[in-house]
Amino acid sequence: MLSSDEHHYTNHAHPIKFMIIGDSISHGREGDWTWRYRIWEWFRHEGIHTASFVGPYRGTWHPPGEPSEPLARPPPELLLEGEDPSPKPTLLRTEGGYAPGVSPEFLFSDHHAAAWGLQAMQAKDLIAEQIADYQPDVCLVGLGFNDLAWGVSNAEGTLRSIKTFLSQARSKKPDCKFAVANVPHRDHSDTRLADMADEYNKMLAEAVCEWSTEVSPVALVYLAEVYEPDRASYDGIHPNALGEYLVALAFSRTLIRAFSIGRHELRIPKCSLGAEHKVETRLVDRLCLETDAGLEVYLDFCDGGSGD
Repeated sequence: MLSSDEHHYTNHAHPIKFMIIGDSISHGREGDWTWRYRIWEWFRHEGIHTASFVGPYRGTWHPPGEPSEPLARPPPELLLEGEDPSPKPTLLRTEGGYAPGVSPEFLFSDHHAAAWGLQAMQAKDLIAEQIADYQPDVCLVGLGFNDLAWGVSNAEGTLRSIKTFLSQARSKKPDCKFAVANVPHRDHSDTRLADMADEYNKMLAEAVCEWSTEVSPVALVYLAEVYEPDRASYDGIHPNALGEYLVALAFSRTLIRAFSIGRHELRIPKCSLGAEHKVETRLVDRLCLETDAGLEVYLDFCDGGSGD
């Protein structure tokens, strides 16, 4: 047990393996810094050089780039309760790169288990094998948004998926620790989803106390309380440069409070974060094409560029 201040994981001699399991918020889009990178930076700032990331994937989500593919990516096949889960999210693209300023050291160790479009209902059937393969000490979990937003399940069903997720993970590593984030809101135009997220978050806050054990503690990450989509996202939910820091901040607070990992919560720089993502693009000769999915607009490729 980590009980005294001297047992904080600052300058700790023993390796500690983290696995980040989540959806697009954790996976990141090509050209993003990602909150995974920001929490990696925080470990370094805190002197936790023995921290490492493990998992089956690397990189960010790489959007389809061929002209024949639609600009708007369809979501993975929706799973309803009682249906057999897909073995993995459809169109899983993990070959995307990061922002040009990301440390080369991170690029050698950016392993994770986050996938664009991943649902808690899917993750619960994948996690046992992932835990068995990678044996993480701490799981940083950000799931549930897609279950609610896509109508896969309601708040109660999503909570059941998370409970099963934890049980399956513990079946392969009984002493694994879990930092589980609640579900952030999308922009304020979607009141139905906001109500479901609030219901789920209330139930989750009560459940983590029941799920937690001395050997395998479960701690709540108060993500919804710090993540304001109007200023922290580029499309109402996915993190912009500020949002990436805010997600990492929420997890850093839980790691300190619940697991004595680190001493000082992540600090968000005062500089203009938006400047990190400003890129210039040039329209190519073929500007626009009408397709069944809508209008496709083509730009020259550039790191960090998107149509947002």
